[in-house]
Amino acid sequence: MKFYGKVKVKKVEFMTEDAFKMVVDRPNDMVIEPGQFFMIKNVELHPLLNRPISVSSYNETEIEFGIKIVGTGTENFSKLRVDDEIFLMGALGNGFDLKKEYKKVLLVGGGIGVEPLKGAAMELNKMGIFTKMFLGFNNECFDIDIFKKIANEVITFSEAENKADFIGYPTDILNDELSKSDYDAVFTCGPKILMKKVNEISKANNVETQLLLEERMACGIGACLGCTCETVNGYKKVCEDGPMFYGNEVNLNE
Repeated sequence: MKFYGKVKVKKVEFMTEDAFKMVVDRPNDMVIEPGQFFMIKNVELHPLLNRPISVSSYNETEIEFGIKIVGTGTENFSKLRVDDEIFLMGALGNGFDLKKEYKKVLLVGGGIGVEPLKGAAMELNKMGIFTKMFLGFNNECFDIDIFKKIANEVITFSEAENKADFIGYPTDILNDELSKSDYDAVFTCGPKILMKKVNEISKANNVETQLLLEERMACGIGACLGCTCETVNGYKKVCEDGPMFYGNEVNLNE
């Protein structure tokens, strides 16, 4: 059964000018999988509609979300303080498929889309699976020290000079990486243009891809049909059938 109720905020911390992390209490017995999301609503501030926010990481007592300010709702979340209360509904959707037979996984993220990869890297690490991360940023990199603790290797990319290991994008060297290494899968989250290119390069190298899609959602439980995406088997609901889809089943064309 999914949780729906109030939880207390434990921390709000800005990572960049328009991106922050929010840590909240984790209710007892809540089951969470990497790649799932919650519908979140501020108890006091408007707008009243829930906002879908992907899980960044979690432990036995806390849930962390990485959030980018894109409107009034997310800006209001950034103004929350310790012990303020929010409504949570979740965890929702189908997250990453962490297969026991994997031996080596590459995780590719862009922008705030690097955050949902954190939980996946943590769980893969616990399973003894080798993980390498390609993390792309517009400017300043964030949470790199944390990523380096949970992944075997981390490579950073930025559009700004002297901000990362490479100037450019994760896809600039992705084909070379996949062609010379024996990866079992690529997990990716970020802008649709990034995931589309990651999927194309992975297919060309016969590597399985898992994509974590993000769409506008009103309900989060498949009732409103507001978050559909095109797949080889017709239109699917991102909130209910996803947000993780395999690369060979989803169409990312605009």
